[in-house]
Amino acid sequence: MEYVDKTKSHWYVLQIMSGQENRAFKAIQTRRELDARDGLDDGVDDIKIPVDIVEVVQTNAKGGKTTVKKERKRYPGYILIQARLYQADGHLNAEVWDMIKNTQGVIGFVGGENPVRLSKSEVVEMMRVEEESETAKPKVLFNVGETVTIKNGAFQGFNAVVEAIDSERARLKVSVNIFGRATAVELEMDEVEKAS
Repeated sequence: MEYVDKTKSHWYVLQIMSGQENRAFKAIQTRRELDARDGLDDGVDDIKIPVDIVEVVQTNAKGGKTTVKKERKRYPGYILIQARLYQADGHLNAEVWDMIKNTQGVIGFVGGENPVRLSKSEVVEMMRVEEESETAKPKVLFNVGETVTIKNGAFQGFNAVVEAIDSERARLKVSVNIFGRATAVELEMDEVEKAS
C-alpha cells in the first residue's frame, strides 16, 4: 500500500437515520477492512460512536435488584468520522465522499455540501466517556397530568399526557392521542420535554 498523508485527515459529524447508528458504523468499518485487505485506501481513518456508561438498576422477578453498566449513545442520530475528504488541491475527493454518503443509513454530513470540520477540543469533548447512574434524580421533573412533547422515536413531535412516573427507572408512562384514541406508551424521561 502506498504512503498516505494523514495530516489532511479531519473529524466530521455524520447524521444517521434514527436507530441506524450501529448499522452505518459497521458498514463503513467493513468497507475499510475490505479496502485495507485489498491494499486500497478508502480515505477514512477512524469512526466513532460517542457513548456514556450508564448504571441501570434492574429488578428481577423475585424483587431482587442488580446494577448493570450499559452504553448509551451520547448523540443519537450522529456518529463521528475522521476522513480525508479533500485532495491536496482543495477539491473534494469524490470517491471518499460517495463511499461515505452512499452507506446505508447515512443522511449526510453536518454542514451538507460543505462539511463542518471539528476542532481538536470539540473531538476530545465529544469522545469523553462519562459514567452516570440512572438512579440519580432526572434533570427535568414531571408531574402526573402534565403535557409533554416526545423528542424522538415513532411518536416524535406528538404531545402526550403523563399518566405515571417511575423515578427509580427514570421512565414515564404517557398517553398519546393517535387517530382519536388514547394510546399508552412507556418512555425514558430524556425522551420527552415539557410542552411549550
